[in-house]
Parts: sequence; C-alpha cells; structure tokens
Amino acid sequence: MTWLLAFDTATDVVTVAVGRDGVPVATVAVDSARTHAEQLVPAVHRCTTEAGVALDRLDAIAVGVGPGRFTGLRVGVTTAKVMADALGIPVIGLSTLAVLAAPWVAPDREVVSVIDARRREVYWARYRAGPAGPVPAAPEAVAPPAEVAAAVAERGPSAWVVGDGALRHRDLFAATGAHLADAAAAVPGAGALVALGTARLAVAPAGSARALVPVYLRESDAAINWEQAARGPST
Repeated sequence: MTWLLAFDTATDVVTVAVGRDGVPVATVAVDSARTHAEQLVPAVHRCTTEAGVALDRLDAIAVGVGPGRFTGLRVGVTTAKVMADALGIPVIGLSTLAVLAAPWVAPDREVVSVIDARRREVYWARYRAGPAGPVPAAPEAVAPPAEVAAAVAERGPSAWVVGDGALRHRDLFAATGAHLADAAAAVPGAGALVALGTARLAVAPAGSARALVPVYLRESDAAINWEQAARGPST
C-alpha cells in the first residue's frame, strides 16, 4: 500500500490530496488568492486527518512546481521540501500544466493548458495522450494570450483548452473553434495530482528534496517592477 500526499499552489486555488495506491482518499481545495502560506498547512492537516493517515505513514510527497504564481510556488515547493526532508521520504515535482491537462488528454485530442501569468501573458503548453499520462507536444512557455489563441486555432476543434488563463481570456479562446473546458478544469485537480504522482513514483526514482526547484519561466513581478523603475521613465 502506497500513501501519497500531493498538493499544488501554483494558482489562486490551493489543491491538496491524500491518495492510497493512486486513488484519492481525501481532498481539499481552498480559494487562497494571496494567502497560500496560511492555507496550505491547515489543508494538509485536514486531508491527512480525513484520510486517517499519520504523516509518518506517508511514502512520498508530490508537488506542483509550476509555472504559476510566484508566491504560491515558493510556498508549495518549500513546504514539500521541508516535509520530505523531515519525514525522510522522496518528493516528486510535477508540472502544473501537465496536471491540468491530465484528466482531459485522449488519443483523439490535444490538450492546451493555459495559466494566467498576469501582465497580459499566460503560461502554456500542449499535451498529447501517453501511456502514463500527458506527454508534452511543445515546451512550456510564457506568451501573450493572442499568440497562444492563434496556435490553438491552427489545431481546430480537436484541441481542448483548460486552465484559469483560458477562462480569463474566454473570448479569445472561444473564437478558435477549440473546445473550451468549463470552471471544473480551471485549476489542478486532486485526482490528477495523486494519479500522476503515484505513476511517477512507480516508474522513476524521485528526486531529493534539495534538488526540487520551482519553474518560473520569467522573472517575478517585483523584479520586473524594480527593473522598470531602475530604467526610469521611457522617452
């Protein structure tokens, strides 16, 4: 029996799950906005309590490593590293974009995951169905929504678009002819976190906690603002 704690904090929703042998036993989803640090640990405690499993019985931790919200990613990845190190168990880093795509991939469609990156940009990637879950069809990237919508339009109705970035720019993506998933596909799901984490644990050795790093794809808003201020007003 394999017990897995999985969570993702890359979006405005903190998703936490405890799974047994790849099946979610307890799940929590909290709309956290900018309070990831305050919401994550209580959500983990609630999940483990509902699942009836003590932390020292966990076999591994899986965490979404982004791309996504900078503060949320730091909270999630740091918490996963500290817990895994303290418990002496492996930690598995999962792409948040892949987790988003996982429930929707199928042989007859390509899934495009889109996460709001703010600053008129989105994080995105394309996925096809693979034997153990979504397989990247293109590298993860950050781009203006219109550029992503143009790429989606080239694939037509066989493409599915998921993620909060797609919903924020609904008009753009609805005009592509692709299937635009509803709010249920806006954030990483607990079932996908558990399934992908367990599958990864079964086929590949998990990395050490110290080697786990968030995937940002671009500088933080604070760094961008500082650089703009340092350059001074444009002329």
